[in-house]
Amino acid sequence: MEGSVFFAERSEKPDCTVQRAFETRQIHTTVAPFPWAEDPQRWFAVSAFPITDSSGTVINVIESGRDISELKKLQDSLAQAVEEKDLLLKEVHHRVG
Repeated sequence: MEGSVFFAERSEKPDCTVQRAFETRQIHTTVAPFPWAEDPQRWFAVSAFPITDSSGTVINVIESGRDISELKKLQDSLAQAVEEKDLLLKEVHHRVG
């Protein structure tokens, strides 16, 4: 799937967590949409954990994905509520001031 956070092999894409883990020897996480036909609003957090040998060379990477769709929906709802609150406060300030 184009734009997917999941790759069958090491990718040359700049947002590939596995590639970045190999290059930097650090844990990397990418959050991206991963729509399904049944639910086009799916979001995943994909993390890559480098495995090193005794000399510090990355010999493998473990990749883990987690469905964060519910968390994303809650974050979006919270952001909308804050925006509405700010608009209401501006209106009150305008009427009082």
